[in-house]
Amino acid sequence: IGSKDDSYHKPTLNEYLNNEFVIDISCGGGHSLVLTNYGEVYAWGSNKRGHIGNSCNDKQLIPFKVK
Repeated sequence: IGSKDDSYHKPTLNEYLNNEFVIDISCGGGHSLVLTNYGEVYAWGSNKRGHIGNSCNDKQLIPFKVK
């Protein structure tokens, strides 16, 4: 399923996770989470309903480590 701007759906390098070895990825409608080889989880996205676990509903554009 495409959109007017298909580049939105293409994988890109996330410069904030350059030093992390990602072993799993989970994506929702507007948020993403990754699991690293050290068992750490990073999340970012629209967070409209607190999906990413940063204790608020604000948009989180930079990945943060989930506690």
